[in-house]
Amino acid sequence: MLKRGWVLFLLVLVLPLVAAAEIDLLEKPNDEYRLGSTLQATVEVEGDEEGTAVLSASLECEGLTLDFYAGIFSLASGSSESVALPALPTTSKMVGDCKFRFELRDLEDVLLDEAESLEFLVTDTIEWDVETNKELYSPGDTLTVTGEYEELGNVSVNVSLVFSRGSVKEELEKDISGGSFSLSLSLAEDLAKGQGVLKLVLLDEYGNGNKKTLTVDVLGEPTTLEVALLPTHILPGEEVSVQASVYDQEGSLMIEQVDVRVLDLGNNLVKTETVSSGGRVQISLEETAVPGTYTVELSGAGLTATSSFELATVKDLLVEFVEGRMVISNIGNVPYVEETIVQAKTEGRVTYQTPLFLNLQPNERRELDLNNELPEGEYVITLPTDNATEVFESVIVSDYRSTGKKLSQGFSKVTGRSIINTQSDRNIFGLLFLALFIAGGFFLFSHSRLKTAVMGKIEGIVDKQGKHIGNLQGSLEEEKKKSSKLQALFGKYVDKDVLKHAAKGHVSMEKQQVTALFTDLRGFSAFFDTQDELEVTKLLDMYFRRVNEIIHKHGGFINKFIGDSVMAVFNAPRRHEDHVKRTVKAGIEIMQEMKVLNERLKKQGKGEIGVGIGVDTGLAAVGVLGGKEKAEYTAIGVPVNVSFRLQGKSEGQLLISERVYHEVKDSVEAVKVGEMELKNIHKPVGVYDVKGMKVLDRSSSHGDSGHSHAHKK
Repeated sequence: MLKRGWVLFLLVLVLPLVAAAEIDLLEKPNDEYRLGSTLQATVEVEGDEEGTAVLSASLECEGLTLDFYAGIFSLASGSSESVALPALPTTSKMVGDCKFRFELRDLEDVLLDEAESLEFLVTDTIEWDVETNKELYSPGDTLTVTGEYEELGNVSVNVSLVFSRGSVKEELEKDISGGSFSLSLSLAEDLAKGQGVLKLVLLDEYGNGNKKTLTVDVLGEPTTLEVALLPTHILPGEEVSVQASVYDQEGSLMIEQVDVRVLDLGNNLVKTETVSSGGRVQISLEETAVPGTYTVELSGAGLTATSSFELATVKDLLVEFVEGRMVISNIGNVPYVEETIVQAKTEGRVTYQTPLFLNLQPNERRELDLNNELPEGEYVITLPTDNATEVFESVIVSDYRSTGKKLSQGFSKVTGRSIINTQSDRNIFGLLFLALFIAGGFFLFSHSRLKTAVMGKIEGIVDKQGKHIGNLQGSLEEEKKKSSKLQALFGKYVDKDVLKHAAKGHVSMEKQQVTALFTDLRGFSAFFDTQDELEVTKLLDMYFRRVNEIIHKHGGFINKFIGDSVMAVFNAPRRHEDHVKRTVKAGIEIMQEMKVLNERLKKQGKGEIGVGIGVDTGLAAVGVLGGKEKAEYTAIGVPVNVSFRLQGKSEGQLLISERVYHEVKDSVEAVKVGEMELKNIHKPVGVYDVKGMKVLDRSSSHGDSGHSHAHKK
């Protein structure tokens, strides 16, 4: 600058000044320039008088001002001179709106004229259009990206496919030319479903470029169809809940329609339904359906699955009384064939017995008119059957008996009989038989030889029967030894109380009061996904072992393990008057045990798991269910269903029904949750959340209490 100043100072001394001059812009700049191009301009200087002037040019951008030219002109009056300014290469500092500015000054730095160009844009962006070959993709598809762009120099393009998880599944880079390109990516076969982001970067050798972001949707492919049946054993009239779930390649639930087919024992189609994946459908059979194993076939999304449930064999009667008539109906699902005796007893000592042969098909009934069998009065009627002995009190009977029956039963009373067979008319001849017996006895004992012979014969018979009885006793002892060996062999595999129950010959279903408890682990699936299989197995083994100990400690037995769920039954086969309280105490102890287990998991740096528990009490069918191939001691009925549903509603709580609460409210702290609608339960159920025991219960909860009660219907 100092040198330039001296030059201008000397010129001022030697050159004449210019009084007037003008600047005209002859070559205008383009509207837009990219990096790598050059900026050019041409101006014309016109002199009005003779003299010397200095022309300067600068480039003014948003973040840059650059003086790039200065020149001296000797002008005559009316003359002009064109000047092509030096070309300027564009740089990244010029990016934005720019303009040229020109000044014409005399040698005394007096401004003679000034001018500026229109604004123009210096950009580093390449305009382009891109698209994909499809909108939706499946794992294994080929994704193709095509595009067109403005070409200036050598260009490269980088393409990456990134999913929301942040993991790059595919990436490539390629040099392109010609103003267009086409790139293909092969998607992995195990690519998870979801929305991915397709990122494209275009860049040339001068630094010009552009970025595009497109979304790519990858569909879920159905890979698994799972079926869950609850319950797997039902009584006639009950429903089976079928849940169908279709999962994709990463185990996420998909929305698909699934067809459900139910086949009977002969593989005949008996029911068809349709259910959405993740939903449930209720399956009910006809009341006359044959007991046995029913197959459930599912098909949907190109997948199939099979499961089964058991319709229990129910041999049961419904007994009603209508004006002295005994109406017996077969409410089971198998023919009911049995010989029994109807016993009728009044306040006196006499018991009337009426033989009864039953041969009833399902839904068939038979009547026994007690008005034709018994004297008028109020009776306690007892009906022994294979299932149980049913007792009916205050049965009113009118007397419509025949004359012969009245005489026969009257003679039996006179002779002092305490049991009278109402079907026998021979009692009217009893007096004659008695007389003949006395006469025969007199004649027999009046003849000593005959007496000796008869007595000898009798002694022989007695001796023979004695030997037979001795042999029978030996056989009984042998059977007893075999039974003991059997119990010793299977006692460690089967609940010992169930084994004793079966050993006594109790192999049919009977109705009795029970309390059912269901447990189910919460958060176990997530825990399973993050842990080693051996660790998971150890955890389950420890959990099941402790639950088993707690259930047995309080007098119950574990009926079955279903996945990570447990079903336990109390008051069968062992009877406990306080079975409801025992069940709730067992549930509280299981909840406490889970706290100890979670503390252990926390110390190991592992996540916590929870447990949901449901408890209900009521009348259920209890006994051995199944056939020769497979049989189990179990309970079926409302309390089992309600406790299972409560466990499903639990969010890590011990939930009990209102019936249970009324039995234990003096012993436990509980908060009412409200009324809940439960599947397959006809009316809302009052539900309570148990917080713990009110006071320490010092009564023994170990072993059998020794109380046993026969069940009356």
